[in-house]
Amino acid sequence: MSATRGLEAALLVVAAIALTWGAAASPHVFDAGELVAAAAQLGAGHPPGQPLHALLGYAATLVPLGPLAWRVALLSAAMGLWAAHEAAGIVADAMARDGREGRVLPALTALAVLIAPAVAPQLARPEVYTLALALTLAGARRLIAWACGDRRALRVAALIAGLAVAVHPPHALALIAIGAVTLIAWRRDAWRGIGWAAVACVIGLGMIAYLPVRAMAGARTWGDPTTLDGIVAYLSGRAYGANLGARSGSWAAVIVEPIAYVVIGGGIGIAIALLARARSKSVIVIGAAACAAVVAACLQPHERANPDNVAYAAPAMTLMLALGGAALATSRAPRPVISLGALALVIAPLATSDVASALRAEQTQLETLAFSLVDAPPPRALVVVRSDFVAAAWMQARDVEGARPDLAVMIEGLATSSWHWRSFAGHPRFDGTPSRGAGSGHAAWVRGAIDRARGHVAIVSEHDEPVSGRGSVVGAYLVLATDAADLRRAFAERTAGAPARAMRDVPAWYGGLGHGVVRDLEIARASRWLVRDRAPLAIAALRRASAPLAPEETAIAEGVTGAPRRAPPPLVDDPTAIFATEEDVVRALATILVALGEPGRAMQLLEAQAARGDDRALVQLAWIQLEDGLLEPARAAVARYRALHPDRERELEALGARLR
Repeated sequence: MSATRGLEAALLVVAAIALTWGAAASPHVFDAGELVAAAAQLGAGHPPGQPLHALLGYAATLVPLGPLAWRVALLSAAMGLWAAHEAAGIVADAMARDGREGRVLPALTALAVLIAPAVAPQLARPEVYTLALALTLAGARRLIAWACGDRRALRVAALIAGLAVAVHPPHALALIAIGAVTLIAWRRDAWRGIGWAAVACVIGLGMIAYLPVRAMAGARTWGDPTTLDGIVAYLSGRAYGANLGARSGSWAAVIVEPIAYVVIGGGIGIAIALLARARSKSVIVIGAAACAAVVAACLQPHERANPDNVAYAAPAMTLMLALGGAALATSRAPRPVISLGALALVIAPLATSDVASALRAEQTQLETLAFSLVDAPPPRALVVVRSDFVAAAWMQARDVEGARPDLAVMIEGLATSSWHWRSFAGHPRFDGTPSRGAGSGHAAWVRGAIDRARGHVAIVSEHDEPVSGRGSVVGAYLVLATDAADLRRAFAERTAGAPARAMRDVPAWYGGLGHGVVRDLEIARASRWLVRDRAPLAIAALRRASAPLAPEETAIAEGVTGAPRRAPPPLVDDPTAIFATEEDVVRALATILVALGEPGRAMQLLEAQAARGDDRALVQLAWIQLEDGLLEPARAAVARYRALHPDRERELEALGARLR
């Protein structure tokens, strides 16, 4: 088996070099900045706190290499390699139990895991998912060994399950499901060992004590885990659900779609096991473990465009790939057949995965954007933010780099949390006590903060609503301040287009999520400039954020000036995209042309956009034609779209009602 281990080690070393080269070294999408901040100051992130990741992340920050964010991203890479090693170990264990020899299959299984669609996006960015997956596969490997007769393996698996709870409970749930299946099906005589396993699990759960200990030491947490009710609320996600809203979805979205995604990414393992007619106990147990682990993928509606969401499917998907490797390793089929199966084991996940995203996680336009976000507010301002990237960028800047301690930064989703208000205590207008204003829900507490700051310090808002659409445009914000002239000369406003320009030179990561963050802000800037009668600036913002257009299409928006003559028509966006797409930006540009009294140019732009492959441009075209009284052309555009996408009827409901 030494040759087998050597081949696997060589593969993992090559993968480590590639991931190190492409790892994220700056703010990233979603809550990556928050997790870097938690690691850097030994704090805790959003519920359930991820204490083990914070502790290991802090250890990673002590390595004197590169930016802190890059060090935490390297932790993700290292844990992904560990997960691949455990998957290879599952195959090697099956070979050993069956008395087989083989150098290649464990290493190929490790490679298949690294390129699996649910795993690859997690490998080089600051996140908890590779650590959670590594623990899940390590625990699953011990549970499989336990089902095959190793009595001591259960205790180790239980300890690992406890640790997994301290990282990401859904992955721990996959382990619990695997343990239940193996107990019922194969180890009915092992009930006395359950007691020792429970003790081991409790020892692993002891990592949760990190939360109250660090909170009492003054570290930043998303709640108050120093009381029993507080820690229960933290671990159960009660505070998170109350602040950001519970998610819901159809039966198909919660069950059918996640299972389909798992089968698409890892189903080759099942196919190989069936075709190989593998009958060894090890292979059967691995297959049962893979099926049990699907429960983790079905805890929330599936969003294939969201790398955080698809990570829930990783335990089942990787175990299915391990099933294929084990089935080949124990098969008595001819060697050419096994070779073809081994090739398919790697090619199948590669065909459904964006492997390149794992190697280009660094998104420099997000670093440029984060710098602009932090630089823009005037001294001692109240900054109100809403979206996750902006909030996480502020957390990373303030908690890791010590930037802008003069500001009070309110995250709207946390406005009802007293512990969030306590973070404002160092600001001259706040003493850490919550203040409620008019309205209800989060808006009332945001209003309370604004009322306390109004007339004393500048108020900076990422969105229009808290400041009622007033204020000056400064970078990604609206700013209410007494000296608007100084704001227009602000560095953040003079360099506001830098993130979009940087975006053009950076390859898209995971379908363009990083680019989409920039596009969202450019669309918001364009809307703000339009209502302030600065049409050239609005058009320039959207043209920066769109894909390079053909010269004849670029000329369509040239020379358009003046004040808005009418309200823009409804903007047709892509409901399946998390952030704005290139096509969304072009459709937004068309709506601005309509508002400026140029519907003919808008229709010309949309016809060209539809010819480029943006079918939703037809829906946007129909809205413009409808508002111009061109009912028959609008109906024709809708008919064209309906013929192309009969499954998208819901997108046409509002427009169809107007066209009847």
